[in-house]
Amino acid sequence: GEDDPDDPLKEGTPWPKNDYSGFKGLSTIRKALVRSMNTCAVSVCNQLGVWESYDFMTSNLGFTTLTQDDATALGAMALGGYTNGVTTEEMAAAYCAFVNEGIYTEPRTITQILANDNQTVLVDNSSKSNVAMKETTAYLMNKLLRSVVTGGTGGSAAFDGMTIAGKTGTTTNNFDRYFVGYTP
Repeated sequence: GEDDPDDPLKEGTPWPKNDYSGFKGLSTIRKALVRSMNTCAVSVCNQLGVWESYDFMTSNLGFTTLTQDDATALGAMALGGYTNGVTTEEMAAAYCAFVNEGIYTEPRTITQILANDNQTVLVDNSSKSNVAMKETTAYLMNKLLRSVVTGGTGGSAAFDGMTIAGKTGTTTNNFDRYFVGYTP
């Protein structure tokens, strides 16, 4: 509201812009994701709650590099403008939950080390997994992320003979370009 200094929607607060100019009309979540509409991403994050989004990313998807400041800066959480950034490993592991029917598995390089006798276990690094989201949510995210590649900003990642899903990201003036995605 007008009296709430922390309300990101109050008048006079800077609002993230899209890469294109002008109003494109009302948009579905699918269209907004496919076209990388920043304003819609920030609006959805605000409606879900930035603290809820922060908690989901840290509790369910294993992000460790996020700070509490990331949840308070307007649009940072929704647009990937994090204080310290996230690691490629964290992002890849989070996206794996989409293809694992909503199950997040902590990434690891070594699963087990055996002694020379091939029986004595020196290191056991068993997988640690948790339900990150409902299976139906993961299914819908897969459909949305495939649309980004087949008809949106991720078209350059497409190639014949394989289903590809992912999401693009860019910073102002294309200073940084990012794509996170997956194939079968």
